[in-house]
Amino acid sequence: MIYNLKYKKFNQYKKLILEKEGEIIISKDGFQLKGKGAGDVGETISFSDIKEWKSQDELVSFSIVSRDKYVLSNFGNLFSDFLRDFVKARNEFLLKALFMTDGELVNE
Repeated sequence: MIYNLKYKKFNQYKKLILEKEGEIIISKDGFQLKGKGAGDVGETISFSDIKEWKSQDELVSFSIVSRDKYVLSNFGNLFSDFLRDFVKARNEFLLKALFMTDGELVNE
């Protein structure tokens, strides 16, 4: 699932490090934030690295284990679709991480 967006990255002292327009590519284990341009490899973030996240006024903000904070915005009219896909992928990842695989409990 790919969505166009604008994202900002802040360090632990709330100083803006990066601001780009690009896309987010959601996968089963996390997502990749990638700026516009062929040379931009982007940043891959695992769902397990996210400490906390919140959604407000068509913005999604989250902080990761390294204490960096990201703010995702400018989804256009696809914000609700993005949020649904993001939460679904994250919940499925967490479900597998909590000893569930393909709908069955893992034997201990």
